[in-house]
Amino acid sequence: MTSTMIALVTSVFSLALIPVISAAPQRPYLFELTDDSAGKPRTIYQQFSRGAALRYGRWKIVTSNYEGENWALYDMDADGTELHNLANELPDKCSALKHMWQEWADRVTVRR
Repeated sequence: MTSTMIALVTSVFSLALIPVISAAPQRPYLFELTDDSAGKPRTIYQQFSRGAALRYGRWKIVTSNYEGENWALYDMDADGTELHNLANELPDKCSALKHMWQEWADRVTVRR
């Protein structure tokens, strides 16, 4: 009974992954989580459709168009619900995080 259940679950997961694998070259969604063992904050890079986000320690930037200039900056420790955009108050922090995201996008070949 157990081996039958495992085989069935494996088959279902294999079928579920077929569209994801076949769509992989189009890269509709990219995600990377870096290791924090080097003493730096863990970094999460994301690209989805035309949107993008980067989480670096307590900071997060997000945009609906990564080729544009309209990026929002949030302090996730103080504002986990992302209600207070700090991009205008901390333009240097926003610019530095945007630069980090752009370097990652170039490395992983985000379609532009």
